[in-house]
Amino acid sequence: MNISSIFGGGRRTLKAGLLALFMASISTSALLPNTVQAKTSDSVLAATAMDYFKEADRRRKGENLFRMMLVVDQILANHPKSITALRLRKNKFKGVDLEDVRETAEEWAEDNPGKADKIRAAYKTGAVPGESKKTASKERKAVSKPRKNTPAAPVRKEEPVVATSPVVAPAVIERTVKYTQKDIIRMLKDSTVLILVMKTYKGKLRVVGTGSGFFINDTQILTNAHVVRGAEQIVLASHKLGIGVGTIYRVGMTSKGLGVDAAIVNAAGIKPDKTLVFAKSVIEGDNVAIGGFPGIIANTDRTFSRLLHFIDERVVPSKDDVPSPRFSFGAVEGIFINRQGNEDLQHGVETTGGNSGSPIVNSCGHVVGLHYTGVSRKKDNSKFNYAHSYREVEKFLKNNGVSYQRAQAECDQG
Repeated sequence: MNISSIFGGGRRTLKAGLLALFMASISTSALLPNTVQAKTSDSVLAATAMDYFKEADRRRKGENLFRMMLVVDQILANHPKSITALRLRKNKFKGVDLEDVRETAEEWAEDNPGKADKIRAAYKTGAVPGESKKTASKERKAVSKPRKNTPAAPVRKEEPVVATSPVVAPAVIERTVKYTQKDIIRMLKDSTVLILVMKTYKGKLRVVGTGSGFFINDTQILTNAHVVRGAEQIVLASHKLGIGVGTIYRVGMTSKGLGVDAAIVNAAGIKPDKTLVFAKSVIEGDNVAIGGFPGIIANTDRTFSRLLHFIDERVVPSKDDVPSPRFSFGAVEGIFINRQGNEDLQHGVETTGGNSGSPIVNSCGHVVGLHYTGVSRKKDNSKFNYAHSYREVEKFLKNNGVSYQRAQAECDQG
């Protein structure tokens, strides 16, 4: 199949090269004396930073806050991908306003440049600056000689110190920081496509249905089985990626509704700027978003209605003739096993016909579900939306040898 077999020429032409594409089918060594310069876990450093913060309420506020910020900077330098570093960058650290702390610390350093330089140097070499002479004097007085009338305690021979293995803090699970809504929209635009299903009607090949889909690798799109089943021709369209054609590779759900409502479409003439990855987990309450092409916009978006007209009239469209996807944000409202035995998500994003096959992504852009239906009740105007869990979709992909990517880290919902 090629693009001309679908559109048959028409009053528009693509570039020659484009037509050819539409073919058929901070460490502990800086805080404590230690001969081993090993990185300390971010959790230990975070505890040390909080100790300095608490000490600042008792004495030497500026100096202790200065020391605290040195520890904070070491966490950012030595553990940049840790959850602690992520929270520090977002100024969410145990209720402490780090901006105020850093400002106070910098003011103290400006007023005490000599002392600040000594502390910095000591942290770099792994030595701890000694306490003030006054404090050291108090410590020496605490070890006083016994009184004359008090018999001295017998001197005990000290046992040799046995070296012990260092205590290793438990590993911190790396997490991916969540994106803004603008970032999520950008990611979905780079991977989501409009699916136009064509069948012969009254002797003419026409668009009989629309749906949504998204790239899971460089050449294959995931959508719903009910979107593409029975299609004679499939057109793939994206305002960002252009126009292509699709052929059905695998369908998960049977005509009787058994199995997962998922399908894989091989794409030709169109490639993604970005493929979506599957999440590592999903729980109730996770923030989610959807990107797709609700069919209702054909009544309001002139670009969409014009695109359908072009295709029905065999006019080859360009990517400028394709509407942008629509987006909605909500949350996971429930996770359950449906009557067919599949794990489903109930989600709270807005959908309508045409959103079938849309990705449901979390705040990091990781796919947590494949939207397949919405159920309305006229009596109370309620609407419930359902998606197959990413875990259910992964089984379908693995059983059919389809490649996809899994997120490398959990999503930090913040």
